[in-house]
Amino acid sequence: MPAIKSIKRLGVIVFLLKRNHYPSLEVLLDALENRDLGSSERSLRRLFQELRDEFGIFVRYHAAHKGYFIDWQESSDIFSLEDLLELGQINQLMIEYLRNTAVHDDYIYLESRTDLEGIDYLVPLMKAIKDRKVVEFTHHKYKTEQRSQQLVQLIF
Repeated sequence: MPAIKSIKRLGVIVFLLKRNHYPSLEVLLDALENRDLGSSERSLRRLFQELRDEFGIFVRYHAAHKGYFIDWQESSDIFSLEDLLELGQINQLMIEYLRNTAVHDDYIYLESRTDLEGIDYLVPLMKAIKDRKVVEFTHHKYKTEQRSQQLVQLIF
């Protein structure tokens, strides 16, 4: 599950950068290692690049403070990453709960897939839920090849 591990690493880095004043490279690497998400200096720099390229979060080095920080003026939407991280935590809790309860066996099949197909729909779906919008999707029954349009308004 390299994608999940990478997302967890990104979450730890952003958490530390937001809450610590200019953590050094060593502090960031130690934090990853303490969470069994070990990383090398080179990998950490690739994670900084991934934060910039995928989420618009610019991590800079401050020479006077000898540590890293998020450049809030350059960075765009840090909340999309935080939403994804929160969704991942909720998902992990649900899976653990369902795996530890036998009640669901007749109704729910927990797949062990790790390809994360369709994960790109999660952020827009979460935004639609948050904004209380109507979501339209095509439901596809794979056994019968039948397709149907569905409209859903989620009410929480």
